[in-house]
This record gives sequence, C-alpha cells and structure tokens, in this order.
Amino acid sequence: MDSKDGELIADVRRGNTEAVTRLADRYLSVCYSIALSFLHLTEDAEDAAQQAMMNAISSIHQLRDNEKFRPWLYQIVRNTSRGYLRKRKDVQCDYDFSNTPSEDRNHEKRTSDKQVLLSGLKTLSESERQVMLLHDMEGMNHKEVGEMLGISEEYSRQHLFVARKKMKRILSENGGKNG
Repeated sequence: MDSKDGELIADVRRGNTEAVTRLADRYLSVCYSIALSFLHLTEDAEDAAQQAMMNAISSIHQLRDNEKFRPWLYQIVRNTSRGYLRKRKDVQCDYDFSNTPSEDRNHEKRTSDKQVLLSGLKTLSESERQVMLLHDMEGMNHKEVGEMLGISEEYSRQHLFVARKKMKRILSENGGKNG
C-alpha cells in the first residue's frame, strides 16, 4: 500500500465522501477480478465486488492498521464471493448467447470471445484463476499476489505458468474450431 492509501483511508474514516469515491475507484476493478475468479459470471462478480466494497467502507472503522487495508479488503471480497456461491448453490448460467439478436457482428465476436475466456477460466483451479487475474488483469507483481493470497512468490509464478499454459491450449482449440 502506498502512502496515498493511508491518507485516503484516514479521510474515509472522517466521513469524506469524495475519499470514499476515490477509494472505490482505486480498488473496485481488482475486487471484481477476485470475485470473478470465484463466481465465473460477470454479473455476479460485479455485484459481489460492489457489495464487498460497500461492506469494507461501512466497516472501515474496524480496520486497525491502514497498512493492512489491501489484504483486509481482499479478504472481504473473497468472503463475499463465497457467500454468493453458497446462495446460488453452483447454479449455472442458462442464457444462450447464440440466440441474441445483434446487428453488430463485432459485438457477437466480442460476446463469443468473452464466453471462451470465461469458459477457459472455469477450467483453472481457484488459485490459478486468482493468480492469473491479479497478475495479468490487475498488473500486480508476484510478490503482491503472494502477499494477497497468502502464498509464496514462487508459488504465484508456478500457478501463473500453469494457468497460462491451460488458457493457451483452450484458446488455440477454440481458434481451431472457429477459424
């Protein structure tokens, strides 16, 4: 956490609504990535990330050390995501994206690509998914990923290697079917 986060958290504790907005803007995308690694559905991940951020902000007075904000927030996201999983009892998305009318072929291609990526992410283990999303999507380095997930830097590297290898295989298989 950089020193700006400490100041921002102090402002949030004082009730500064602009600070709340800045804090949410800074961390919501990583919260989304963590939630997506658990939930696999973009809508659920968005909801869980927003709920976790609201929970964190409303209980920020319980945070004892501003330096521990990131791991504290990420634990809230993981717990919120697990709660969503318990609620839906692993319900699968029944929506058929292939029947969606669209005049824009690029939109259809993006939707298809998004579904391939989400399907690929589902094949990864939870830890592989989390490492890949945090490292590749959120730009965290392996030390930060390790600290956040409670694993070693080397373990983070190994998970990312395996995850990328699996995703590459899935994407190349899909490209072969569609190309």
